[in-house]
Amino acid sequence: MTLPTIKTLLHIIPCKITWKREVKLAVDKLWNQKLISDCSQKSSLAFCETAILSIGTIHRIWTAVQNNIKDVRRGGIKARLLTGTYILQCNRSKFNQHEVNATCPLCQLEDEDTLHFLIKCNALYAYRKESMKELKDIISDIDESVWRILSNDFNLLTNVILEPDILIRRNLLKCNNEIFSKIENCTRRLCYALHCGRLHITNSGMSKN
Repeated sequence: MTLPTIKTLLHIIPCKITWKREVKLAVDKLWNQKLISDCSQKSSLAFCETAILSIGTIHRIWTAVQNNIKDVRRGGIKARLLTGTYILQCNRSKFNQHEVNATCPLCQLEDEDTLHFLIKCNALYAYRKESMKELKDIISDIDESVWRILSNDFNLLTNVILEPDILIRRNLLKCNNEIFSKIENCTRRLCYALHCGRLHITNSGMSKN
């Protein structure tokens, strides 16, 4: 058996920079796989497009946020809704082993889950109206048929509000970065307006009691 020479070994062994890059790629790949696997098992991430998640990559919610306190707060509310950490009545019911009523405390018509909060709650209509019209106009200007699809599928519309990337990934809408940013900004304002409306109605009801 012939042992490799030092010269041969130098060609085989990668340099420090190459070695560090290869190790980083391998580690990131491992954690990306684990991230996607873990996310697929979390019911709270039902509206999250896990395929676009990547270790070391900032989610579009945060890359689109403007450099001011109010918009950072908007981003925070939307991120909590997307990740299922925004506490709605359905969450309270689950956390308390269903001893707490899951019915929406604002309209009293059905369980308050993410879809109900974003799309259906009549008590929040006034807070939803402006941003929802803006979203409709942005999408309809490109393709009216897409908005008709969304208006007839509340689950898909909820998904678009929380994760607009789904429009592109599912080939529903062809739009450039400028239009996509408008959609992201509009949905961020929508989530925050509903959050503020919910707080206002809740606090008003508590003060009356």
